[in-house]
Amino acid sequence: MDLDHRRMTPPFIRESHRARSGETDVIVWDLRIGQPNVSRVPAPVMHSMEHALIAYLRRDGPAVIHAAPMGCGTGLYLVTFVLDFEEIARLVASALESLLRATEVPMADTAQCGAAEHHTLSGAQEVARWLLRHRAEWAQALDHPDDDR
Repeated sequence: MDLDHRRMTPPFIRESHRARSGETDVIVWDLRIGQPNVSRVPAPVMHSMEHALIAYLRRDGPAVIHAAPMGCGTGLYLVTFVLDFEEIARLVASALESLLRATEVPMADTAQCGAAEHHTLSGAQEVARWLLRHRAEWAQALDHPDDDR
């Protein structure tokens, strides 16, 4: 939470936290979508993004551990073993492209989800399209390391 939420400009991906686990590092990435205190991702959209990112990131990246929505509703935390920015950006882009081709939200059934009716594929695909259109901006937080972005 070392980030001044008033000064950030989504979308971006940035390393939020790094911790040592045994002989490797675990990294928490901040995938920011909405502008804090201004715009939130609607809950069914965020829920569907969470499911899609978990499914597609784990499929494509064995270093990916988990994806979890932020309580504020403005983005997701992506938990990985050691990856650099280019690797996580490539994996996120690939996952979003998979989401655009999807015909259903992964794991959005009563056997695998505690709120299976609380999803929207079209809403998640709309966010995925927006994020991919703005991919060139994802690294912007890296350009301002002393700016607390």
